[in-house]
Amino acid sequence: MLPFLNLSGDPSKEYFSDAMTDEIITALANLAPEQLAVIARTTAMHYKRSHKDIARIARELNVDYVLEGSVRRNHDQVSINAQLIQASDQTHVFARGYNAEMRDIFDLHKLIAGDLAQHIPMIADAMRTGAVRPDQIRRKPTADLAAYNQYIKGRYEMWKLTPEAT
Repeated sequence: MLPFLNLSGDPSKEYFSDAMTDEIITALANLAPEQLAVIARTTAMHYKRSHKDIARIARELNVDYVLEGSVRRNHDQVSINAQLIQASDQTHVFARGYNAEMRDIFDLHKLIAGDLAQHIPMIADAMRTGAVRPDQIRRKPTADLAAYNQYIKGRYEMWKLTPEAT
């Protein structure tokens, strides 16, 4: 998964697109850890603002699929576009736009992860047999969206203090 682009037009909202990247990585990784290896957030963040093409990134990471997308937050509304790309021929396997109110953001993470998983053959087969269920994705961390917003802002600032960020 590549870092989601911040399309809000406001650089101060960068923390939010990074948080959505992290949350969807977590949701995917929790969905089927035995069947799906998901690249770590810190590794994915090395590709933020990269101008490398998907084929090169996929070779560097040794992955079959790459997820890229964008996030736009406007007050209490969030829009996420997700595109799953097959690395071998750089074709879209899945692309969808999602729109939700902020109060539904945690359900949106689950929905996106479940939709993506249905388009990765190994995971889709496991979902059809019931070996993997979208409800396995972790529960929402809080009902307090203001607290969640402060948490993801703090996490964003914390990540900027790592050696990789300097």
